[in-house]
Amino acid sequence: MQIKIDGPNDIIFEWIPYDQFNVKETGKDGLSTVYLVTWKDGPLYWGKDEYERDSDKTVVLKSLGNSQSVTLNERNDQSSKWYIDLKIYGMTQNPDTKDYILVLTNKYFDDYFKGYCVKCSIIYDNAQYKWCKKCQLDYFERNFISSRNDEIDDLIQNMQLKINDYKDIVFEWIPYNQFAQFNNIKGVGMGLVNLYSAVWKDGPLVYDTNTKKYERCSNKLFTLKYFNNTQNVINELSNEIEEYSIDNNNNILNIYGISQNPNTKEYIMVFESNYYEKYCERCGKIYTNMYKWCKKCQLIYLKGKVTCENEQINGLIQEMQSKINNPKDTVFEWISYNQFSEVNIEIDNGFSIVYSAKWKGGPLYWNNKKWTRGFDRSDSQISKSKKVSLKCLGNSQIMTDDLNKVKKYSINYLDSNIKLYGMSQMTTTKDYVLVFESKYHDKYCVNCDKLYIDNYKWCKLCQVDYLTKNFMDLNIGNERIVDLIKEMQLKVNYPTDIVFEWILFNQFSNIRKVGKDEHITVYSATWKDGPLKYNTDKRKYVRYPNQVFALICLNSSQNITNKVREYSINISATAFKIYGISQNPDTKCYAMVLEDRYCEKYCKRCCKEYTDINYKWCKQCQIISFPNWSGNEKIDKLIKEIQHYNLYLAFEWIPYNQFVGIKEMSKGGFSTVYSAIWKNGPLCYDGTKGKWSRDSDKIVVLKCLFNSQNITDKFLNKIKLYLTNDFEKSGKVLKMYGLTQNPITKDYIFVLRYTEEVLTKFIKRRWFIPTYIQEIYYLRKFIGFLQMRVRIFQM
Repeated sequence: MQIKIDGPNDIIFEWIPYDQFNVKETGKDGLSTVYLVTWKDGPLYWGKDEYERDSDKTVVLKSLGNSQSVTLNERNDQSSKWYIDLKIYGMTQNPDTKDYILVLTNKYFDDYFKGYCVKCSIIYDNAQYKWCKKCQLDYFERNFISSRNDEIDDLIQNMQLKINDYKDIVFEWIPYNQFAQFNNIKGVGMGLVNLYSAVWKDGPLVYDTNTKKYERCSNKLFTLKYFNNTQNVINELSNEIEEYSIDNNNNILNIYGISQNPNTKEYIMVFESNYYEKYCERCGKIYTNMYKWCKKCQLIYLKGKVTCENEQINGLIQEMQSKINNPKDTVFEWISYNQFSEVNIEIDNGFSIVYSAKWKGGPLYWNNKKWTRGFDRSDSQISKSKKVSLKCLGNSQIMTDDLNKVKKYSINYLDSNIKLYGMSQMTTTKDYVLVFESKYHDKYCVNCDKLYIDNYKWCKLCQVDYLTKNFMDLNIGNERIVDLIKEMQLKVNYPTDIVFEWILFNQFSNIRKVGKDEHITVYSATWKDGPLKYNTDKRKYVRYPNQVFALICLNSSQNITNKVREYSINISATAFKIYGISQNPDTKCYAMVLEDRYCEKYCKRCCKEYTDINYKWCKQCQIISFPNWSGNEKIDKLIKEIQHYNLYLAFEWIPYNQFVGIKEMSKGGFSTVYSAIWKNGPLCYDGTKGKWSRDSDKIVVLKCLFNSQNITDKFLNKIKLYLTNDFEKSGKVLKMYGLTQNPITKDYIFVLRYTEEVLTKFIKRRWFIPTYIQEIYYLRKFIGFLQMRVRIFQM
């Protein structure tokens, strides 16, 4: 022990003379005696430079009992354990009894009545009641009552080894003379079981939590079950005893022991007094559960009810019924088809046909005594029928795959999934049908029987599989396109998603060209059969014919797979929706089939994309409508450049004779500003009509630039820069309509919007009274207007 010392704080294990101790207190439990004593010199401890003793130290002496014969190894093993758990100082020996004694810290005296067994020095299995499994099993072994049959003795000892708690039953051999007041229990087990009630004089062993030991509970009533003698009586007895329990905390029937009638030599199993309440009246076996229901006997009963002529189905029914473990479980059975009435088709979606029907008798259920048929209640009236769903298996020859599918259904009453009652066969078609709970098709897919995840009653797995199988029948001849279609179909996640498919070109009619550029040609066409859409009521995809779509024909050099991925099959996405792909048999060019909205991108005149799709405005078509030009190369070039940069600014050359009622407004050092009426008026684009129209007799501002006859390139660039770069700002207050020229002075003139109209149009309305915030807003607009005017004059 001393070689285990690793540091100065470790305890020094040593031999201590017995006369070093003065006894203060004692405690006793069973065979062990514990002393609380004072050690005169005390244990060694490391001081500053050397070992010193802690005198008058309170320690505990624990006697090992008859330990004269204890070997040194045994003491060392025990000492080592205490060294780890409670600290041991050493050993001594009583000079009178010669018993060896362990010297422990006084912590043992505190904990010895709490957590540690005083007999074996290990922690109690139940510290509260000081119950030690090891010591108790040793006690049972020492006090074992033999049956004088080795096999029976082994059985009893194995049962005792199962004890894990102080409340567990002590299974034992009980001499027959311990029983008195025998009474035969009749009417149990159909006469197959020989039961007696009797009083056990001494009674079973029960752990007393006060005295902390086993004591007998005498004169209690028990049930004795006689076991018939057979050739293998011991094996059969052992097997049956294994079905019972010594655990008081579970619901299994408790068994207390074995006895034997000395006259008949019959073995007797000893049970609690209410044993027969848990015993099957037919076979004498313990009930499978609390409902007084015996699985073995009930399966025999149900087997006699199978009436199908098909041996495979009979085998299936028996296999399904063998899964019954509770009387509440569904009884899978063969149901004669004449038991069904009011049979109507509910679903026919390409996967299966499902009928609704009424089952006259209804399914079997256990009423605590026997099986009986169940009925539906409706409007407080008993209807002697059960609403069910019949799922057709689709052929008159039952297949192994069909049988295997049936085996996957659960009959467990705790399982919340679909309820399957049994099978039947239609009298006319000879098709086999599965009988499910009513309206099962509203909750489950009729193909795979998986629970629907949304209100669309749509199963992704089955629907995608259905689309794949139908698609594989098409002869496309291009593996790359085949893979693309598969990829797009696998993206279907919701019933509202578009089914991307291969579409034969002859499906399109009324084909007309609506757009073209260097990469694609766009057509509008009517798809005769139309796209697939999921119909919730019919539970299948149906086509919606004669709908208009856009055909995007690609140049052969383009990668169609990448182009297809640019579009979406999600109906909620903002991107254009794509419905499939086709191929022109003449040109061999592939065409993407998109929603008709795609055609709205193109100008109806030139078939080019609109410059602005929102206004359906085509810059190219609108530019050619300007008839008037100045004749000055530089000015006309400036006008064209401004028209190019400003999509909605109808900037143009305006003949001077278009202006009447010219009045001077102000004059500066560089220019004079006039108001005038423009007879034809400026061009305004009407987005609804898709064309320009003139706002005639429009009041405008004419800003005449002094000495501008010989206008320079530098000055023109400033005008262009102002109009092209600052149009977003200038267009909001000072919109410039174009240029003109005074035919007399040859000065160039800017034609501007008359801004007083903007500032006064609300004020002229009698009902409009601006708020403070609105006044601030218009004031800021007016200041901006003035700042803009300054910039114009500076130019």
